Amino acid sequence: MVSDKMKNTLRNLLAFIFLFAMGYFFLMGSQTKTPEEFEKEFIAKYDACIMRAKNRCDEDMSQMACTDFANNRCETFLGTKANPIIK
Repeated sequence: MVSDKMKNTLRNLLAFIFLFAMGYFFLMGSQTKTPEEFEKEFIAKYDACIMRAKNRCDEDMSQMACTDFANNRCETFLGTKANPIIK
């Protein structure tokens, strides 16, 4: 029969291993980015979206209408530069 001291030690060891594993999982699984890195990535994605959306403009569409179409399309999916949609 296992003594109470051994049971407590084993339980504490298992709890420590579990908490360590969970902490490691959450810390290593998160994408830690600085606000500057996030902003650079967002601007790159937004600009690429604008270019793709402008390629979809009709030939008879004016430049201003095409730009508005591209901005509306990209803001729907990515949000604005001031208020991005975080996925």
